[in-house]
Amino acid sequence: MDTPDAPSLNPMEMTDDDVLALRTEFERKHVFYDAITGETRIRRRSVLNPWILGGLGVTILSFLRGLNRMQAKDSRGQQMMMRLRIAGQGFTVAAVYYLMKNPVEMSDEERSEADAEFISRKRVELETQARRAGQYPL
Repeated sequence: MDTPDAPSLNPMEMTDDDVLALRTEFERKHVFYDAITGETRIRRRSVLNPWILGGLGVTILSFLRGLNRMQAKDSRGQQMMMRLRIAGQGFTVAAVYYLMKNPVEMSDEERSEADAEFISRKRVELETQARRAGQYPL
């Protein structure tokens, strides 16, 4: 049933290249499997482009401070904070536009870490499936 090009699905016989071939096959079939979690992705992008987080921070803090000034009936302070909020939003949009025009690629080290994590997760998944099917000794 296995074609010569297809990787072995027995976890004990799989090489790292087999697992990477499976990953490529999954990606080609639009089955998205990413070894990098959402939290890791947000951290990496915030390190690569901290201007977006800075703009968001200025926007949120100035908005909250503007609401505080509104409750205190300080119209001048409120206007200043709302103008700062608009500037923060503009800065954030500019940072996002810059990131769109100059995308940040994963480094070889990050890519190899993601591949290694994918390989280990895929092995565990395949071993679990084999155990459930009774094909893998405990």
